[in-house]
Amino acid sequence: MKGQWILPYVKKYKRGIAWTAFFGLLASVSAVALLFVSGFLLTKSATQPENILMVYIPIVAVRAFGVSRAVFRYSERLTAHQAVLKILSDMRVRLYRGLLPVVEKGSHLLHAGDTLGLLAEDIERLQDIYIKTVMPAVSALALYLLSALWFGFFSWEMGALAALYTLIYMTLVPYWSYRRAVSFVQEWKPKRAGLYKETSEAVFGIGEWLLSGRFMELAGRFRQADEAMRSVEWKYSRFIRARGIFLQTVTAGLVLIVLAWAGSGAESGSLAPTLVAAFVLFIFPLTETLIPISDAVGELPRYTHSTERLNRLEAEEDLQDSQSWKPEHEGKHIFFGDVSFHYEASQPVLKHLQAEWRPGCRVALLGPSGAGKSTMLNLLRGVCFPFHGEVVVEGRPASAWGERITEKIAVLNQSPYLFSTTVENNIRLGRPDASMEEVKQAARQAQIYDAVNALPEGFHTNMQEAGARFSGGQRQRIALARVLLQDTPIVILDEPAVGLDPRTEQALMEDVLEALKGKTVIWITHHLSGLEQMDEICFLDQGRITMRGTHEELMRTSPRYQRLYGLDQPGAVHREKQTTTK
Repeated sequence: MKGQWILPYVKKYKRGIAWTAFFGLLASVSAVALLFVSGFLLTKSATQPENILMVYIPIVAVRAFGVSRAVFRYSERLTAHQAVLKILSDMRVRLYRGLLPVVEKGSHLLHAGDTLGLLAEDIERLQDIYIKTVMPAVSALALYLLSALWFGFFSWEMGALAALYTLIYMTLVPYWSYRRAVSFVQEWKPKRAGLYKETSEAVFGIGEWLLSGRFMELAGRFRQADEAMRSVEWKYSRFIRARGIFLQTVTAGLVLIVLAWAGSGAESGSLAPTLVAAFVLFIFPLTETLIPISDAVGELPRYTHSTERLNRLEAEEDLQDSQSWKPEHEGKHIFFGDVSFHYEASQPVLKHLQAEWRPGCRVALLGPSGAGKSTMLNLLRGVCFPFHGEVVVEGRPASAWGERITEKIAVLNQSPYLFSTTVENNIRLGRPDASMEEVKQAARQAQIYDAVNALPEGFHTNMQEAGARFSGGQRQRIALARVLLQDTPIVILDEPAVGLDPRTEQALMEDVLEALKGKTVIWITHHLSGLEQMDEICFLDQGRITMRGTHEELMRTSPRYQRLYGLDQPGAVHREKQTTTK
């Protein structure tokens, strides 16, 4: 689907677009029929029919077409906006997924103004192609053919003439609009981008401008950019007015042609006199449907420019991913290769970090606040990107996974958010298509099934806002069930037991580690209780791993670890010493 921002959505939502075009056609036919029958009714009534029954059918038809026009127009709007809102949602998700890695990698193609343009201009512009171009064009084309056939039913010469004449609405003027719009967009888009750039710089740097006393200079630059853009828009609006006058003149010419034909037919007896006004009034709703085609075609250059910008974004994303991929990473489960990272205007957080972990291993990350533990996990999840070195997950750079990283890594953090909905729905967030039995099995593994099942409403119990219905330990177990249902090969535990009392903390961590058997577990913790169960303990300090090994190895070889363990678990150290003495 990359490189295409229109056709895939037309195919995906073709039913909604087709229904919209169908209702639009019916609304236009009703409008045309309303004026046609109204003209007939007026003329017939003016002849003073001897019986009301002579005009009863046209009266009913006028009311029917008047009501149906409003009904079909409403149906058209309803189906159009339903389809377009779904398309717009898909587009925004796709754009966000493309923007996230490119922006966070500091792409040279995008600054704040570009991002604002993509979000506020290009995606919003592309939604118009369905409402203003695709759907109206289909309805107008169908109505054009029907009108030609309708004229041809009374006179094939007039049908052919009407078809050729109305091609002005369908081809000549739209082509003129397209060529003029191309030159307008080429001139207008850079002006628009300049205004976005000035706006973003003004917003982000307003404090500095005020402090430096140069606010008027900023205002002048903004005003100049705005005037440059509006001058181009003013020139194009002049063209729009000129085109409107031309189309109204063409419509007047068509009215005169139809009037002459109908009058001649009525005089010769080949056409009923009561149809003269009907055919003349017929022209107005017909042309009202055909005239917007010029506007629709005139928008095509804007759509083209928007799709080109969006395609450049995806090309940049693909380029970055292809440049970061290396064949030698295949087979690597978790790998940090000479990784360095720092946030803006700060000291390096990670310095040439090197680590590799195999599938199914259990790793504890220790270290003081600011040592880089959370940064390591953010790099692993692709939330941020290393300035040097590479972070690999399952044989691919972490950044290359994009949104699919959630298929590989799940996170149980300090305060997982629980929504004000049922327990079942909160657990099911891990995998929306899971069956009820799978939800319950995850709850059993998390040791929360009995507590939930004992409630009057069971898994349909509402958790209330932020899970207030349950205790802290229970909320964490429900979040653990969500993680288990997600069933990823890697699970990150970001101090999930913090804030709990010691007994609840110990029970929770024992159940968590038991439930995650067979998975790769990376556990950030400040407490050293339970580290005996870990395959490797890594101590981070000032952006580097300064201690590494199992609990037993570090207790034998590292005085610093012994001291930390003694401070955190004095009773355990005493027991270990007694065991060693015996």
